[in-house]
Amino acid sequence: MKRLLLPLLLLFAASICAQEYRAYTVETVPNPKSETTNFWVSDPDDIIDDEVENLINYTADTLKSYSNAELCVVAVNAFDENHYYSAFDFALELFNTWGIGSAENNAGVLIFLSLGGSGQEGGRDIRIVTGRGLEGLLPDVKCDEIIDDCIDILAAGHYSEALLRMSLLIYNELTTPEAQAELMLGYKPKPTEGDKAASNYFIFAILAFVALYVFAYRKWNPKNIDKEKDTRQALLDRTEGIQTTSGCLSLLFPIPLLFLFLFLKIKRFKLRNEPFICPKCKTKMSKLTDIDSNIYLTPVEQTENNLDSKKFDVWLCPNCGETHKEEYKGPANYKYKICPECGALADVIIAATTLKAATTKSQGEHCIEYQCKHCGHKHSLIKYIPRLSTSSSYSGRSSGGGRSSGGSWGGGRSSGGSWGGGSSAGGGAGRRF
Repeated sequence: MKRLLLPLLLLFAASICAQEYRAYTVETVPNPKSETTNFWVSDPDDIIDDEVENLINYTADTLKSYSNAELCVVAVNAFDENHYYSAFDFALELFNTWGIGSAENNAGVLIFLSLGGSGQEGGRDIRIVTGRGLEGLLPDVKCDEIIDDCIDILAAGHYSEALLRMSLLIYNELTTPEAQAELMLGYKPKPTEGDKAASNYFIFAILAFVALYVFAYRKWNPKNIDKEKDTRQALLDRTEGIQTTSGCLSLLFPIPLLFLFLFLKIKRFKLRNEPFICPKCKTKMSKLTDIDSNIYLTPVEQTENNLDSKKFDVWLCPNCGETHKEEYKGPANYKYKICPECGALADVIIAATTLKAATTKSQGEHCIEYQCKHCGHKHSLIKYIPRLSTSSSYSGRSSGGGRSSGGSWGGGRSSGGSWGGGSSAGGGAGRRF
């Protein structure tokens, strides 16, 4: 009996190792969307912490609701390197096999992590693959920046934290007003046959142009401008949405909406740079450069100006030295919140932790931590996760080994979930670490 004990122990250890270092193919990666499940994460080797997986699922669900983009995260111990030349080839084939994103807008993103079996330095891979419809919003350079931001966390072995951070960074990029407008309106129409389709196209183009032109005319009409309330800043803010919408629609209808977009861009540029008249000596004031204007900004305003959360134009009278300052929304305005300590628009998310997972019977809670880029003040905010429906509950991990059944990634609807048949041409970024 003792003679049999050692071989049995060795056989048991070998079976555990074989299971731990299973090399996956595209066909054997567990499917997080099936007839009974509707998840966004596939984690068959339990690399991601349960609470982090729940939060990534929630983030992807919210992203889908806000922008119609689809985010998938796959983490495996190893893929079959004898069958696939690289992690890029594996991730790209997985993306197109599952069809991440819809066939209409191809707004899909896949984050793929492989630990190379041993999980040792130099054998691990991280890869972001983007659908054809996101090559403008998430170009290769931006994907590379996201990986750069998280590579040290990955190299330290904190895979859950890194994958969550990458998911949140992608979420931030795809939920800006400009990104949402492009995702909803910026797709190219499918080629159609017949004169009827062509005529409908031009009818829609003319209707869109007329509608936006009327809105723009009403905003710029002197009869509708209150000189006391409608400051230059207010007028520029009121017309920003029309310019953004016309720019996005110009991708769909280049003529005539491109001309409207350029017209509004030039008109708003001229308005912002039109010289102010000095209230003291009635002389035209001169606009200072960003460097020269810094001495007239408060420390908080300097930080906001550098972060692009706000932009400031400072005008100087060359005759009497009187100054005038105008405040505008910065291009990175959406990334920041107002700091409760110093009042600067410089608060950014530095961490997110699930305190209580949402279930079908009770709502969940997760804690978002912020830090001010100006004063360094840290604070947290508790947000509630809505109760989950029975068809999309995150309380059970669908992607663990043996806990997920196969399913369809497109086509017919079911009580679970499915992707919409998106595709990728290989956009994205990745590296070994």
